[in-house]
Amino acid sequence: MILICGINNSLKNVIIIKLLQNGKKIKILTKENYVLNKDKNFIFYFNKINNKNININNIKYIKLKYIQQYNNQLNNIFKDIKEIYYIENIYKNNKKEKNNLFNLINISLINGIKKFCYIKNISDLFFNKKENIKEENLLCLYNKRGNNYIKYIPEIEIWRGIKEGLNTVIVNPSKIISRDLIKNCIQNKFFLQKFIKTKFFSRGYVDVRDVAECSIKLMNKNFFGNRYIINSENLINKEFFKILNFNNILNKENNDFLKKNEILLSKCKYYSTFSSEKFKKIINYKFIKIKESILFHKKI
Repeated sequence: MILICGINNSLKNVIIIKLLQNGKKIKILTKENYVLNKDKNFIFYFNKINNKNININNIKYIKLKYIQQYNNQLNNIFKDIKEIYYIENIYKNNKKEKNNLFNLINISLINGIKKFCYIKNISDLFFNKKENIKEENLLCLYNKRGNNYIKYIPEIEIWRGIKEGLNTVIVNPSKIISRDLIKNCIQNKFFLQKFIKTKFFSRGYVDVRDVAECSIKLMNKNFFGNRYIINSENLINKEFFKILNFNNILNKENNDFLKKNEILLSKCKYYSTFSSEKFKKIINYKFIKIKESILFHKKI
């Protein structure tokens, strides 16, 4: 039995679908009365990538607002769990996220969880110079810069778990191309405006299906105690939005907005890149091209 917890988003949905395709039994930790067949994101991916006759009715839902300290209720939830996938909410209060992980790691250690996958998006890290980001210098970025260190706080618990014997793989995707992102680019002018004004962040991109597939492969092959950056291509803003325009998927308002801001799109003061070299050395994997990813998500 596999437990999926963390933020409800496209990545979580795709991981669930791919695990079900592999015949896995799943429990989902959720805060509200959430069911997959009412989630538009899940339905989108289920219809697009489901090539097997999988039954979502076999999924068990566990309503739990917060992961609290170990008690009898949590013991019943975790007693048959062998693996955990945790997708961190990078926009959540970092102290609350650390609290959640503190309790989750302790419960995992007590219950003898065999495998733990921690997925944290690193696309919003701040850079003050041009850098090629690899696993070994990522920790330096966290430690040296205030805003980055705040984002690192929850991850401290993950490394504590590793030191105490929890078999864990850390997956760090760059900017994830998903239904959520493309929908916002097409329909939300304020999102688009904020997006193109970002000049100090990395612009690595990766398809949500790749992140899910790579995470599962790392877990299946037992590559524990390590961090892996997952990235397909490095594109500056102008290149990314050129692909969007080329495929004619932006609405008229956002398309006009981009035309008026061509100079702004050309600016990228510190262009840092992500490298998936470490992952590619251990797993032979071909990433989806960003153009193909955008076309896949075109119909939202």
